[in-house]
Amino acid sequence: MNEKDVLEARLEAILSHIGWLGKFTLRSNIIMFIICVFGAMNIGSTVFLAAKMDHTCIPSEDLTSNITEKCGVNWTDLQTSLISPTKDNKTLSCEMYTLSSLLENTSCTYWTSGVNDTNRSLTTETCTSWEYDQSMYESTIVSDFNLVCGNAWKTSMSQFLLMVGVFLGAMICGIGSDRFGRKTFFAISIVVIIVSAGVSSLSVNYWMYALVHMFVGFGGIGLCVSGYVYVMEITSDKHRVFVGQTLQMTFSLGFVLLSLCGYLQRNWVYLNLAVSLPLIVLLPFYLWFSKESPRWLLSKNQTIRAKRILQIMAKANGKEIDEYFEKPNVHETPLVKPDEPIIIDSSQKNSLSTLEMFRNPTLRKISLILFYNWFVVTCIYYGLTLNATALIGNPYLNFFLSGFIEFPAYLGSSWVIHIWGRRPTIFTCNMISGISLLCMNLLPDDLSILRTVLFLIGKFGSSATFGCVYLYSSELYPTPLRGNGVGICSSCARLGGMASQLIFMLSQINNNLPYIVFGGISALAGMLVIILPETKGSKLPETIEDTEKLYKHRNVTLVKQFVPRPLRKCV
Repeated sequence: MNEKDVLEARLEAILSHIGWLGKFTLRSNIIMFIICVFGAMNIGSTVFLAAKMDHTCIPSEDLTSNITEKCGVNWTDLQTSLISPTKDNKTLSCEMYTLSSLLENTSCTYWTSGVNDTNRSLTTETCTSWEYDQSMYESTIVSDFNLVCGNAWKTSMSQFLLMVGVFLGAMICGIGSDRFGRKTFFAISIVVIIVSAGVSSLSVNYWMYALVHMFVGFGGIGLCVSGYVYVMEITSDKHRVFVGQTLQMTFSLGFVLLSLCGYLQRNWVYLNLAVSLPLIVLLPFYLWFSKESPRWLLSKNQTIRAKRILQIMAKANGKEIDEYFEKPNVHETPLVKPDEPIIIDSSQKNSLSTLEMFRNPTLRKISLILFYNWFVVTCIYYGLTLNATALIGNPYLNFFLSGFIEFPAYLGSSWVIHIWGRRPTIFTCNMISGISLLCMNLLPDDLSILRTVLFLIGKFGSSATFGCVYLYSSELYPTPLRGNGVGICSSCARLGGMASQLIFMLSQINNNLPYIVFGGISALAGMLVIILPETKGSKLPETIEDTEKLYKHRNVTLVKQFVPRPLRKCV
């Protein structure tokens, strides 16, 4: 065996010996964790950058000067409220009476009484300029680029383009980090966020902002993809689940902190810079203290560099690993410990075509259900997250609660999934999300607190499912197809992220329509999961035959998981 083979076989043992609580590992993970928090803040910042603002039509100078001169009144908000028709006791913000009809058909009593007589037969026209209510936001792209009335759809379009950036980033950064290295692409993602956020803050029109800010999504998800893979590769198998879940919570913490930043800085330009420019300070720390993944270096035959980095990690953690680099003699049989995972030859990993997932009936059924579940959970997650400020009430508090609810969702699901099982946990979380979102439609808008509670329960369910579906998917696919299977699932998730913003455009027709769609697709996703087998306590399938055996015994575990013990004999 050459030196590379020895290192690959003993890598898990080396990482376990180095430890994950040492100086190097903690320092690298903490820096990466902080940067990923800012990445999440930049993705989520669109909820405040593109927040809707109440607005009223601005009267023409000809109208104000005529009425002021004719009636001797000082023009105030009272007079402004009289230039537009009303509906359900609310002044319309996209229509106003024409100048000629107001001058010819109104008296001075109309302008001084403050009573908008909707029975008047006055002709109307579409407003061309607006005054924005700055009681909640000083400015957003809505006020700067007049994204109201006929242009209101552009707000959702900017969020859709952000999700397009997330979709492209997930694909390109995944491929790029495999080819050029985890550290390299993590740093590139940081630079992309800094540049795109900075340039978008200088936007002179809507399309410049929307297209440039799309790359914030690219860089933000790039941090997650490269960062997640990196920490998984430098952490021993025993602690990967904990470290992975901790990194996953960067989104939750990022959203919580973003609500505070948004509350303190209500100008969209300064807020955009406030959540992106700190990365300029963090980038040198990351480049100085972090090293490339030794596992990736070994995959690229850079054995000497991988060995040197492992020695740096060990020295920083106060460990000695020289004995692990010694070549085994000819008569030495075990190169790995009994409890250490065996490295599977790459030729065996790629022995099956990706098309086998669709040729084999069992794998096809499993794949389609998983694809749909990944699509749905991401669609609902981003749909609710990026539109939390649309709820009635304080938008900063609503967004804070939307981020905070993810902490118990992730922690609770990670505990329940190991006790109850993967399938019932995902089923229950999907149903909780679906039923709560459907119930929102039964409540009128004036019951805003109850609607917010149901919204948060829906977010809890989608976040909990998010924390489970990755593990479940990786346990259902056989080893030769596991990477490709989870990769396609992830692509479906990104499509769900884009679809979420298109679905929320339905709110322009009816405010409840998005929640009806989200609730329906979530409930369906939960019911479809019942068809899949349980993987708790089962070995990872190595072959397609292993997956088929797992699928054949799904009804046995189904009864155990869902039917109370006294009733099982009746089933």
